Amino acid sequence: MEMNFNSGDLILYSGHFEPHLRVQKFIGSKWSQVGIFIKWEGRLAIFESTKVPICKDVEKDEFLIGVQVIWFSEKVAAFNGEIAVRSLLPKLDLKQEKELMNFVSLVKGRPYNNSKFFMARGKQHRNAPGNNSSFVCSQLVAEAFQVINILQKPPIGLASGNYSPADFSSEAVLPFINGGHLSSEHQIKP
Repeated sequence: MEMNFNSGDLILYSGHFEPHLRVQKFIGSKWSQVGIFIKWEGRLAIFESTKVPICKDVEKDEFLIGVQVIWFSEKVAAFNGEIAVRSLLPKLDLKQEKELMNFVSLVKGRPYNNSKFFMARGKQHRNAPGNNSSFVCSQLVAEAFQVINILQKPPIGLASGNYSPADFSSEAVLPFINGGHLSSEHQIKP
């Protein structure tokens, strides 16, 4: 299942199993995980941070907890729940794609941030900018968007640790800069 998505587009997950249901309840949203589309070796892949891996990382060929790159088609086939996509508009230019891939290379393999205090502070928008030693999914996406200069950075914008998957859904309005915005959600797996 290869569809015509671009680097920088978002994928949202609404899982039907316990870890996802807990996140959905905690943040008050249908969506419990978010990732970013990238092109990897000419194929469509997803850059994400996860606590419950269901697909193998494309390089290590292992199930990894934390920041990884996985094949889009494998994730859609393996995921138990709903999946939607939001296109980033305008599309990333070549400089932004290169910056995104540099960020992917920099943080790939870092652990998942399991701190309950971090998640609770993030929900209240009280996390200070971090050192990016570990990531939750929405923090990874926000940091990537800040790195490629389409989402406001601190001190004007929020620290990347203050975003949840709900912030990347159509339920919220992100503080984009440089004319960026997201399309409405397009469900690809009911």
